[in-house]
Amino acid sequence: MGKTRQGGFTLIEIMVVVIILGILAAIVAPNVIGRIDDAQIARVQQDLRGIENALKFYRLDNFAYPTSEQGLQALVTKPKRSEYPQLEKRRLPRPAAKRIPGARSISI
Repeated sequence: MGKTRQGGFTLIEIMVVVIILGILAAIVAPNVIGRIDDAQIARVQQDLRGIENALKFYRLDNFAYPTSEQGLQALVTKPKRSEYPQLEKRRLPRPAAKRIPGARSISI
């Protein structure tokens, strides 16, 4: 009877595959690592834009920016009325009936 050959890879074949994978990793790794830094920079820029918008909305609602004592936490929690006396001074006018010239008086 003849000898049967066992299936498998030779040492040379395995070494060739490992070398090819090493070359691919050496080419791809710097590109991927550089993109991670770009993604972190973009995330920080987006976070700063979000804080900037929150400050703008806070100023629109409260007529002033938060104080140093309040910090950025003021952007997250609802302010108490006593902390903002300028809000108590500003009151919206009572609704008035609008009149259209040349027509009968119409209340809107």
